[in-house]
Amino acid sequence: MALKHGILGLLNYGEMSGYDLMKTFEKSLHYFWHVKTSQIYLELDNMTKAELVVFRKEIQESRPNKNIFMITEKGRAELRKWLSQYDIKKAFNMKNEFLMIVFFLNELPKEEALRILENYKKQCAEEKESLKAANDAVQVFKDIYSVNKKEHIFWHLTVKQGELCYDACLEWADYAIEVIKNEL
Repeated sequence: MALKHGILGLLNYGEMSGYDLMKTFEKSLHYFWHVKTSQIYLELDNMTKAELVVFRKEIQESRPNKNIFMITEKGRAELRKWLSQYDIKKAFNMKNEFLMIVFFLNELPKEEALRILENYKKQCAEEKESLKAANDAVQVFKDIYSVNKKEHIFWHLTVKQGELCYDACLEWADYAIEVIKNEL
């Protein structure tokens, strides 16, 4: 399960509360992995039971107490196992509801099909713009969590892949819009 491994990977950089984990996902991983707060806490509970993580309670006077999670050696071993034994074919399993919609857009009037594609193009541009925040987060997390200062290279590679994917989506959207304008 990738969420479990994502949490282990983040905790491998340093101690975090569930809230910290959620904010880290939102600032640095959101463009390729969406997660809800409830999923993180459920996973942390399961990981604690499996002894992949442990926690200590931090007492706070003006706010509710919080649990600070740390990865265990068993958790590190699980993370390394997942990293080294990942089936690369899974990277190409694609379910894309939007492409299913495009496949059947002939059922709609040309103007509506163009509107859908224009909205897609606009959203791609917005998502690509949001990667600037991810790049900023790479620097922040590098400064806070990176022990050997090399992790940020791999963090940056994920942002770059996102940028290139959005570039390809924008190029495809322009192409699709032109095809519909010229051939329908």
